Amino acid sequence: MLCPPLRCFYVYFASTAKPVWKGIDHSLDIWHKSKKIPATLGPESKKVKYRPLIPWIKHIANHFWFCCRNCKGNTMRLRDMWLSCLSHVRNVHVWMTGNCKHTDGPIEPEGKDWLVYGSPAHNLLK
Repeated sequence: MLCPPLRCFYVYFASTAKPVWKGIDHSLDIWHKSKKIPATLGPESKKVKYRPLIPWIKHIANHFWFCCRNCKGNTMRLRDMWLSCLSHVRNVHVWMTGNCKHTDGPIEPEGKDWLVYGSPAHNLLK
């Protein structure tokens, strides 16, 4: 079964898994994780029902870098920032627990269509 990048939340997993698996050294290599995002989403997005995701893949990987850079070592903040991607790709930039950190003003998808909530492409990201 495909493990979408949003479900493969490595940093959160490793921080919560340390007490359980004390003898294992957990490595959090951000570069490899960010490369795994396009490697996972790319082949899946070639299927017709996931094609709307294609133009978003690079931006989703960049968003992962942004989250890692700006979470200040707080895994819960990292999780919240990372999951905000699910709203941003739908053109939702303010939600109950926060908002996007990009500049204010009209948001244009820059040659991309916004994903529709519940669509196959959006569900793949979940």
